[in-house]
Amino acid sequence: MKTALFALALITLSPGTWAATDSSQSPAPIVEDYSYGMHLDIARVISTSDYNYCGIGQRELTYADSQGVVHTLRYPAFGDGCIDQG
Repeated sequence: MKTALFALALITLSPGTWAATDSSQSPAPIVEDYSYGMHLDIARVISTSDYNYCGIGQRELTYADSQGVVHTLRYPAFGDGCIDQG
């Protein structure tokens, strides 16, 4: 009986077992390019990219939809780096 319990503890505590069943690591969302008229289902904004640049550049918006699926959307926008603070 002790041998069986010891073997079960070794299997449960082995790193390979946890690596195969670890659900905390979700795959990175695929980056989609925005197109005019695209339907967006944004339930929660997770992050936005930096926009401290001058002129038009690419921004990224990472969000979760109403089903909890994470998406990243890339879109062109004016940066705020050209604003005269004078």
